[in-house]
Amino acid sequence: MKLGPRPPLSALLFAAYLSVGACQRHESGPRAAASSSASAGSPHAAVSSSSAAPDAGASRSAPPTALPNGCRVLGVKGLKPGAAPPPSVGTRLGALGWFELEDGVELAVKHGDTLREFELIGPGRFLVCPGGDETVLVASGSLTTTAGAGARAGAVVTLATPLGVIEYPDAELRLDVGASKLSLAVKQGQATLVQIAKRGTAAPHPESVRAPAGHSELHGAVNTAELVERCEELREQAGSPGSAPSDATERARWAVARMQARIDARLTCEVARAATGRLAEAERSRFEAQLLGRGSSERRGAMTNDASENHP
Repeated sequence: MKLGPRPPLSALLFAAYLSVGACQRHESGPRAAASSSASAGSPHAAVSSSSAAPDAGASRSAPPTALPNGCRVLGVKGLKPGAAPPPSVGTRLGALGWFELEDGVELAVKHGDTLREFELIGPGRFLVCPGGDETVLVASGSLTTTAGAGARAGAVVTLATPLGVIEYPDAELRLDVGASKLSLAVKQGQATLVQIAKRGTAAPHPESVRAPAGHSELHGAVNTAELVERCEELREQAGSPGSAPSDATERARWAVARMQARIDARLTCEVARAATGRLAEAERSRFEAQLLGRGSSERRGAMTNDASENHP
């Protein structure tokens, strides 16, 4: 995909907005105070107390206690007699892989680390918080989000579908994904909708959908094999940027273009992975292995290239 010229400042701002939010997560945990007591009349207790006592001025706090990673089910509504049971309350969804919700079933979800909240609505198929990230892949179905909870400066949630990607820092929205249609409505805050470009076409500009009545739709057929091929193609392009120009101005433009190439590759691969959720198990596994296998080499290549840029 050939990128057209962009004003360096606007491209840099957009690239920074998307790339910062892709991976940033908030890590925190309670610290438990450690204390001990011993009876003055017991020699054994006195020895134990003395040997366990910290040096003067040392902290008595234990290491931070890690919170549960990823997203867990807070509540379930709309169960019907005889229907397949959905994930139960307390289930860690990242460990399930792809799962389905029956028509009318609603799953309230909360991220254990960041405290983001959202709701999944069936019928649909979802992959929620893979790797503990603030990412939801929606092959089909609906999703609503809650504004305020879990929002942090610079943190962005990614909602990937077979038709495009939505990213938002803090918003109340509803996303509906059908076989060939995506519908996004924003009631509070704003979200960015990105449609993935097909081979040989110019990348469409990201669309900002804003409250209080922001609405946008995407239409089109989904070809998973083509999306996977496009993902690999863009990864190759992002991993082979060429040599940085010696001229300072040209080098800055080259850096922005390279950052944009990485963003295009990341978003396209998210869409491809969301599309695999519509496939039968054997075919889906084959495509997912192809996508995830290339992911590790992409990260290694990016680290190597970054090191060479910082040390010319």
